[in-house]
Amino acid sequence: MTALAERNSWAAEGVDDLLKFSRKASQEEPQLVRTLRGHRGAVHGVAFSPTRRQLASTGGDGAVMLWSFGMRDEATRRERPTRAYRFEGHDGAVYCAAFRRDGRQLATGGADRTVRLWETRARGESRILRGHSGAVRAVAFSPDGTRLLTGADDKCVKVWSLPRRQFVCTLGASELAPPSGARPARRARHGGGGAVASHANWVRAACWSPDGTVAASGGDDKLVKVWDVEAAKATATFFEHEKAVRGVCFSADGTCVVACGDDAAINVWDTRTKGLLQHYTAHTGPCTSVAVDPKQAGRYLASTGADGTVKLYDLRQGQLLYTLEGHAGGAAACAFSGMSTKGELLASGGADKTVMVWRSQLDGCGPAPAPKAPAKAPAPSRAPIAAAAPPKPPPAPPAKGVPEVVAKTLDHVVGQLDAITSTLGALEKRICANEGRVATILERRARGWLFVELDGDANDEGGAGERKSLRANTTTPLDAPAAPEAEEEDAPAPAPAPKKGRKPAAAAEPPKKPAAPPKKRGRAPKAAEPAPAPAPPPKKPAAKKRKAAEPPEAPKEPATKAKQRKAEPETTMQPPDDSVRIVFTNYEPSISERGILKLLGFSEVGARDATHVITKAPLKRTPKLMIGLSTASYVVTGEWLGACLASDGRADEKPFLVKDRAKEQLWGFNLARSLAQNPSVKVLSGYAVALAPGARDASMMLPSDSELQDIVECAGGRWLSTVPRGSSEELWPRGVLVIGCKELVEGSDRIATRCIGALSKLDAGVLAGVVEPPTLYGAVLAKTLDLSRRNCLQLPAACAHVVRRA
Repeated sequence: MTALAERNSWAAEGVDDLLKFSRKASQEEPQLVRTLRGHRGAVHGVAFSPTRRQLASTGGDGAVMLWSFGMRDEATRRERPTRAYRFEGHDGAVYCAAFRRDGRQLATGGADRTVRLWETRARGESRILRGHSGAVRAVAFSPDGTRLLTGADDKCVKVWSLPRRQFVCTLGASELAPPSGARPARRARHGGGGAVASHANWVRAACWSPDGTVAASGGDDKLVKVWDVEAAKATATFFEHEKAVRGVCFSADGTCVVACGDDAAINVWDTRTKGLLQHYTAHTGPCTSVAVDPKQAGRYLASTGADGTVKLYDLRQGQLLYTLEGHAGGAAACAFSGMSTKGELLASGGADKTVMVWRSQLDGCGPAPAPKAPAKAPAPSRAPIAAAAPPKPPPAPPAKGVPEVVAKTLDHVVGQLDAITSTLGALEKRICANEGRVATILERRARGWLFVELDGDANDEGGAGERKSLRANTTTPLDAPAAPEAEEEDAPAPAPAPKKGRKPAAAAEPPKKPAAPPKKRGRAPKAAEPAPAPAPPPKKPAAKKRKAAEPPEAPKEPATKAKQRKAEPETTMQPPDDSVRIVFTNYEPSISERGILKLLGFSEVGARDATHVITKAPLKRTPKLMIGLSTASYVVTGEWLGACLASDGRADEKPFLVKDRAKEQLWGFNLARSLAQNPSVKVLSGYAVALAPGARDASMMLPSDSELQDIVECAGGRWLSTVPRGSSEELWPRGVLVIGCKELVEGSDRIATRCIGALSKLDAGVLAGVVEPPTLYGAVLAKTLDLSRRNCLQLPAACAHVVRRA
C-alpha cells in the first residue's frame, strides 16, 4: 500500500468539479462534492466505511484505493484535502469491496479467484481466502462481522467464518462444515468440495439481510434467489428479470429485496409474500448496481447504469426523484454512507476511472415534493447535473379534517393498488390463455383427435379418404366426424354394404341354383327363405369375404358408441420416442412447443447428448451450436415440431433444416457437410486444449470453462484447466493448443509476462500453437484445423523452443 503525497491530493480533492454544478441550483438538490482520481482503469466497486470517513474503490487496474476524507475547516468553510492509499495484491481486475461493521477490515474479490482481507490501519497487510474456481464478483460481511458471503463466476455463493477464515458452506449445495469439535479437512477449509452450484450461471451480486439470517444473490441465469443461510437452501426465487442480474440489496428492515439487471429494470419484491411490489425502468441501458440508504429506513434507493447516470428514487412514493449526470462513460457501482453526515453522502464509480462523491440531500426530503419545488428548478438551458423529475399536476383538495400529507399518501396508495390490480388481471388472463391451450392439446391427444383413423376396410377407398380429410382439416370440431360414425353403428349399418359391391354377389345366388354347383349345396335351403329378410344372408358372405381379403385381422363385432370412444385412445397413443433428444439454442420455445415435446415423448437434454438442435436464422455461434455440430445429426427450425405433431411422430427433417448462407460464408463452413461428418470426424482428436493464463482478464469474449470443456471434448480433444508443465505424448500426441490473444503474447504488462512464463515451461516441441477463439470456433464448425502461420499467433523468442515444428 502506498500513500499518495499531500501535494498530490488534487487527484482526490476535485474541487474544480464543483464548477460543473449550477450555482443557482437549490441547496436541497444533490450536489457533486468531490471527484476522486487515482485508478488507472475502470472503477468496478465502491464501499463506505460504517464508522470512519473512509471510502474504498476497486478497479480494472488491480488496485484497491482507500480514500480518507479530511474534516471540514470551519474557518475557510472548505473540506480539507483527501488522502489516498493504494492497496496492491490482486493479480488482475478487482470487482468488489466491502467493509466490516467496525471499519477495521476490508474484503475485496477479483479476477484472480481470491478474496483478500485487508487491515485498514496496517500498510498493505492482507490475508487470502481461496476456494472459488472463477472470478469473485461479490463480497459482503454479515451484520455482526463474523461471516463473509462471496459470489463468483463458478456459479457458487459461499459462506466463510471469520476471523478463523474457515469455509462454512456453499448455498444450495448442502455442503455444511464439519462439527465444531472435528478438525476440518483441507478441502472443506478452502471451499472446493461443492458439486452443485448455487446458480446456473455466473453469480454477479450477493448481500446479507440486516438481521444476518437471510442472504440474496443474483446472476447471469436471470434469477434472484433468497437463501436461508443456516439451512443452505433457497426459500424464494424470483423470475421477473429478462436478462442477467447485476445488483442485489435488501431494504433497511429486511422485508424487501431489490435487484437490477441488464434489462434496464429495477424490481422490488416482498420477502414475506414473495410478490413483486415495484418495477422501475428509468435507465436507457443496463442497470449495473443498486444501493439502499441505510439511514432513512430504506426509503431511498440509488442506481447506476451503463448510460452514465446515477438515479435516486423514493420507494415510499414509488417515483424517480433525481438523475445525476457526471460520468463520461458508464457508471458501474454506487454506495451510501452509513455515517451521520449532513446531506447524506453517495459515491459512484464508472468507466471513466473516477469516483464521484455526491451530497444527496435526501435527509431533508419529505413524504411528498414541496409545492415550491418547480419554481426552484433551474432553467433547462443551464443543464444541471442533478435534474429533478417533472412535477405532477396538483391533486384534488383533501377532505375537511384530513391533513394534506395523509391525503396525498392515501391517493398514492390507491393508485399503486390500482396498478397492482391491473397487472394481476393481465397476468391472470395470460395464465388462463396458456392453460387453455395446453388443456386443448391434452384433450385432443386423449380423445384421439388429429390422429384417429375411422373404421373401414384396408382396401376401402372411402375409409382412406375420410382419414386423409380429417388429418388435413385440423380445425374441424370433434362432433363433425363423430355424427356419421354413430349413424353407421345403428340399424342402417348394413345399408352401405350393397353400394360397395357386396349385395350383387349375394343376389346372384338364386340363378346359380339350376347349375347346382357342389360348393353351394349346403346353402340352398338358406337361399330359399322368404324375400322380406334378405339382410342376414348377405351379411355372412360379406364377413367371409372381408376375412379372406384381410387374413391378419379378425372380424370385429359392432361396438356401441361408448365402447368405441373408450377404445380409441388405447389404439392411437404412441410410445415415447427416445431416439429424439432436443436442445434449444438462440431460440426460446413457447409453452405449446414444450407441450408437443411431452405429447410425442421427445426429451430435452444437454447439447452433448442431443440428436436435434433447434435454432433459427441468422445463426449465432453459441456454445450449444458448436457442441451440437460435433454430436447432433440435424439442425432444424422450430417449425419441425409442428410437423411432428401433425404426423404423430418424428417428421422428415430435410424441409426444416436451417439455412444461413451468409453466416456459413463468413465463418467458412458448410452446415450440411459438417453434420454429415458426425460422428466419424473429430477435428481436435489428439490435441490438448488449454486457456492461456490471464485470458479472462484480457479483452476477450469467452464462454465459461465448462462450456469450453464441452466444445473441446465433443470435438475429440482433451481439455486442460491450466497450461501443463512438461508434456504427455500418450495423452495428446498432436501437441497442446492454447487459446489466447495478441495482448497476451505480444504485450509487456504483468498479465502478458505471466502468460509467456507459463508457455516457456513446456517441453520442446509440445506447443501446437496459440490461436484466438474465432480460429478454434471455425475449426469446430468446419471440421478442419489449419495451424499455419496466418492462423497462429507469433510467440516471442523465449517460447520458440516449445513450438512444434511441421
